[in-house]
Amino acid sequence: MTPDTSKLLDRFNLFYSELTAFSPTLSDRTTLAEVRALLTIASPETGKAAALDVLDRFLALRHADSGEFAPLADYKTQVQTFRKEVEATSGQLSADARSLVEGAHPVAQLLQAVQAGDTFSDAQWSGLQAMMTKVFGAPIAMAVSRGKLVVAESAAQGDDDSDDNIFLWGDRVPAPPEGDADREPPIVFGAKSLGVELDAEGESPTLTVSVHVQNVGDRSFGAGEYAGTRGQSLGIEGFSVALAQPIAGLELEYMAHVAGKGDLPWVRAGEYAGTRGESRSVEGFAMRLVGSAAASYALTYSAHVQNVGDVPEQSDGGYCGTRGRGLKVEGLTVSLRKQ
Repeated sequence: MTPDTSKLLDRFNLFYSELTAFSPTLSDRTTLAEVRALLTIASPETGKAAALDVLDRFLALRHADSGEFAPLADYKTQVQTFRKEVEATSGQLSADARSLVEGAHPVAQLLQAVQAGDTFSDAQWSGLQAMMTKVFGAPIAMAVSRGKLVVAESAAQGDDDSDDNIFLWGDRVPAPPEGDADREPPIVFGAKSLGVELDAEGESPTLTVSVHVQNVGDRSFGAGEYAGTRGQSLGIEGFSVALAQPIAGLELEYMAHVAGKGDLPWVRAGEYAGTRGESRSVEGFAMRLVGSAAASYALTYSAHVQNVGDVPEQSDGGYCGTRGRGLKVEGLTVSLRKQ
């Protein structure tokens, strides 16, 4: 049955008048999701249930390949504590709990990326990626961007005996375990960046590899990880590579060969090589190290090419891919090690 639009409009205008009287901050730019969050928070029990639901979904996060994901462990401990605080709340929620319901809290934003990331624009992904890296660290941010984190069907409940002295948001620092004062406490959201990660010998700095994949958008990976797709005919349209932390005397440069454009100029670490929104795939690329410390490091890279498969690994400016054959680079791998 077709609704009577005139009656719907009358009801909407009445509802809008009531809403603006309830909250003068509402405007024509307020979204339906924001209205729902506002009304949810206004009802203590409903708001509390919504906040607990967000926390339970975070506690139910798992790695799609390996189940429990070690980088999440400290954050889950803190979220368990926060959950107990919310569950014990009577009356109005705290500002942090309200931000969970509003979707403004880092925990809520990470869940949005996990559960609805494929609906985000490139600009939204870029902002989320920066936030997740700053708040949760590079390993978690990369796992989310690769689609490796999922919410398990049964949400975890806040019934463990985690230390109530751990404080989530604010000025207090988590207390170290008794008798182990020198041990670094669990990470507090936004408290630190993980910086450079090292290999088992403590020598190889970590790279951040970002690729823009056709019909998918920007995704980020680490050194030695395969960045892209296989067998889906989705080409990489551009990429950037950067050191997690600068190394004195070492610079990284790279170039891309793009369909319909040819060889693009060499660019420096962190700069984008390729195109966006032009439906032009990278067909090949090259990378090189420069600077006084370049001889102390080895940079290697390889690619997976449409209809060809994995092509031989290259280094020191060697070209990786094809030219003039219309074959997309569907994925690439970059590694850096100290010699």
